[in-house]
Amino acid sequence: MFLSFTFGQGGAKLTLSFKYKFKPRFSDIDRYGIAHHSKYFCWFEEARYYFLESILKIPQEELVQLYAPITSLKADYKKSIIFENSYVIVVSLSIDEFKSFVQFQYEIMDCNEETIYAKGLTEHVFTKSNGELLFEIPDFLYEKIKLIRK
Repeated sequence: MFLSFTFGQGGAKLTLSFKYKFKPRFSDIDRYGIAHHSKYFCWFEEARYYFLESILKIPQEELVQLYAPITSLKADYKKSIIFENSYVIVVSLSIDEFKSFVQFQYEIMDCNEETIYAKGLTEHVFTKSNGELLFEIPDFLYEKIKLIRK
Protein backbone atom coordinates (compact mmCIF):
# COMPACT_ATOMS: atom_id res chain seq x y z
CA MET A 1 0.00 0.00 0.00
CA PHE A 2 1.24 3.46 -0.74
CA LEU A 3 0.04 6.93 0.02
CA SER A 4 0.46 10.44 -1.27
CA PHE A 5 -1.15 13.59 0.02
CA THR A 6 -2.37 16.76 -1.57
CA PHE A 7 -3.96 19.60 0.31
CA GLY A 8 -6.22 22.20 -1.16
CA GLN A 9 -7.95 25.05 0.53
CA GLY A 10 -10.57 27.13 -1.21
CA GLY A 11 -12.27 29.45 1.22
CA ALA A 12 -13.29 27.35 4.21
CA LYS A 13 -13.01 24.03 2.38
CA LEU A 14 -10.20 21.60 3.07
CA THR A 15 -9.38 18.62 0.85
CA LEU A 16 -7.01 15.78 1.66
CA SER A 17 -6.22 13.06 -0.90
CA PHE A 18 -4.31 9.80 -0.84
CA LYS A 19 -3.85 6.58 -2.81
CA TYR A 20 -4.74 3.08 -1.67
CA LYS A 21 -3.59 0.02 -3.63
CA PHE A 22 -5.64 -3.18 -3.65
CA LYS A 23 -6.12 -6.41 -5.56
CA PRO A 24 -9.57 -8.00 -5.95
CA ARG A 25 -10.07 -11.33 -4.21
CA PHE A 26 -11.46 -14.34 -6.02
CA SER A 27 -14.71 -13.94 -4.05
CA ASP A 28 -15.14 -10.43 -5.51
CA ILE A 29 -15.54 -11.82 -9.02
CA ASP A 30 -18.91 -12.93 -10.41
CA ARG A 31 -19.68 -15.65 -12.95
CA TYR A 32 -18.97 -13.22 -15.81
CA GLY A 33 -15.33 -12.94 -14.71
CA ILE A 34 -15.63 -9.33 -13.53
CA ALA A 35 -16.04 -7.71 -10.13
CA HIS A 36 -19.61 -7.69 -8.88
CA HIS A 37 -20.97 -4.13 -8.70
CA SER A 38 -21.52 -4.37 -4.92
CA LYS A 39 -17.79 -4.89 -4.33
CA TYR A 40 -16.94 -1.35 -5.42
CA PHE A 41 -18.64 -0.01 -2.30
CA CYS A 42 -16.69 -2.49 -0.16
CA TRP A 43 -13.45 -1.21 -1.69
CA PHE A 44 -14.50 2.40 -1.10
CA GLU A 45 -15.18 1.56 2.55
CA GLU A 46 -11.88 -0.31 2.91
CA ALA A 47 -9.93 2.66 1.55
CA ARG A 48 -11.89 5.08 3.75
CA TYR A 49 -11.22 3.10 6.94
CA TYR A 50 -7.55 2.62 6.06
CA PHE A 51 -7.29 6.39 5.68
CA LEU A 52 -9.01 7.10 9.00
CA GLU A 53 -6.97 4.56 10.93
CA SER A 54 -3.56 4.95 9.28
CA ILE A 55 -3.44 8.54 8.11
CA LEU A 56 -5.56 10.42 10.62
CA LYS A 57 -4.28 8.04 13.32
CA ILE A 58 -7.74 7.30 14.67
CA PRO A 59 -7.35 3.99 16.54
CA GLN A 60 -9.78 1.15 15.86
CA GLU A 61 -11.38 1.51 19.31
CA GLU A 62 -12.17 5.17 18.54
CA LEU A 63 -13.33 4.37 15.00
CA VAL A 64 -16.09 2.12 16.32
CA GLN A 65 -17.27 5.00 18.53
CA LEU A 66 -17.31 7.46 15.62
CA TYR A 67 -20.84 7.60 14.32
CA ALA A 68 -20.72 8.87 10.74
CA PRO A 69 -23.58 7.31 8.79
CA ILE A 70 -23.66 7.59 5.02
CA THR A 71 -26.36 9.95 3.76
CA SER A 72 -25.45 9.79 0.07
CA LEU A 73 -23.78 7.06 -1.95
CA LYS A 74 -22.95 6.99 -5.65
CA ALA A 75 -20.86 4.98 -8.09
CA ASP A 76 -20.27 5.45 -11.81
CA TYR A 77 -18.87 2.33 -13.45
CA LYS A 78 -16.54 3.04 -16.37
CA LYS A 79 -14.75 -0.26 -17.05
CA SER A 80 -14.94 -3.75 -15.54
CA ILE A 81 -12.45 -4.81 -12.89
CA ILE A 82 -10.94 -8.28 -13.30
CA PHE A 83 -9.26 -10.66 -10.87
CA GLU A 84 -5.71 -10.72 -12.22
CA ASN A 85 -4.88 -7.03 -11.85
CA SER A 86 -4.07 -4.64 -9.01
CA TYR A 87 -5.74 -1.25 -8.79
CA VAL A 88 -5.42 2.09 -7.04
CA ILE A 89 -8.19 3.99 -5.32
CA VAL A 90 -7.54 7.72 -5.13
CA VAL A 91 -9.61 8.93 -2.19
CA SER A 92 -10.26 12.59 -1.45
CA LEU A 93 -11.77 13.78 1.82
CA SER A 94 -13.46 17.18 1.61
CA ILE A 95 -14.43 19.12 4.71
CA ASP A 96 -16.21 22.45 4.72
CA GLU A 97 -16.14 24.08 8.15
CA PHE A 98 -19.54 25.67 7.48
CA LYS A 99 -21.26 22.34 6.79
CA SER A 100 -22.08 19.46 9.11
CA PHE A 101 -20.99 16.64 6.80
CA VAL A 102 -17.87 15.32 5.11
CA GLN A 103 -17.54 13.98 1.60
CA PHE A 104 -15.28 11.25 0.26
CA GLN A 105 -14.68 11.00 -3.48
CA TYR A 106 -13.17 7.88 -5.02
CA GLU A 107 -11.51 7.01 -8.32
CA ILE A 108 -10.52 3.42 -9.01
CA MET A 109 -7.70 3.30 -11.57
CA ASP A 110 -5.08 0.93 -12.89
CA CYS A 111 -1.75 1.09 -11.08
CA ASN A 112 -0.33 3.39 -13.77
CA GLU A 113 -3.28 5.74 -13.17
CA GLU A 114 -4.05 5.83 -16.89
CA THR A 115 -7.48 4.18 -16.93
CA ILE A 116 -10.42 5.04 -14.68
CA TYR A 117 -12.53 2.01 -13.79
CA ALA A 118 -15.03 3.71 -11.49
CA LYS A 119 -15.79 6.95 -9.71
CA GLY A 120 -17.71 7.19 -6.47
CA LEU A 121 -18.84 9.45 -3.70
CA THR A 122 -20.05 9.08 -0.13
CA GLU A 123 -21.33 11.81 2.17
CA HIS A 124 -21.36 11.32 5.93
CA VAL A 125 -23.01 13.20 8.77
CA PHE A 126 -22.04 12.81 12.41
CA THR A 127 -24.36 11.65 15.16
CA LYS A 128 -24.25 10.86 18.85
CA SER A 129 -24.46 7.20 19.85
CA ASN A 130 -28.23 7.58 20.26
CA GLY A 131 -28.58 8.74 16.64
CA GLU A 132 -29.03 12.43 17.43
CA LEU A 133 -27.62 14.52 14.59
CA LEU A 134 -24.61 16.73 15.32
CA PHE A 135 -24.66 20.07 13.54
CA GLU A 136 -20.91 20.40 13.27
CA ILE A 137 -17.98 18.19 12.45
CA PRO A 138 -16.29 16.85 15.61
CA ASP A 139 -13.40 19.01 16.79
CA PHE A 140 -11.02 16.08 17.08
CA LEU A 141 -11.35 15.45 13.33
CA TYR A 142 -10.29 19.04 12.51
CA GLU A 143 -7.42 18.75 14.97
CA LYS A 144 -6.11 15.55 13.38
CA ILE A 145 -6.22 17.11 9.91
CA LYS A 146 -4.44 20.24 11.13
CA LEU A 147 -1.64 18.05 12.52
CA ILE A 148 -1.19 16.35 9.15
CA ARG A 149 -1.04 19.68 7.33
CA LYS A 150 1.90 20.90 9.43
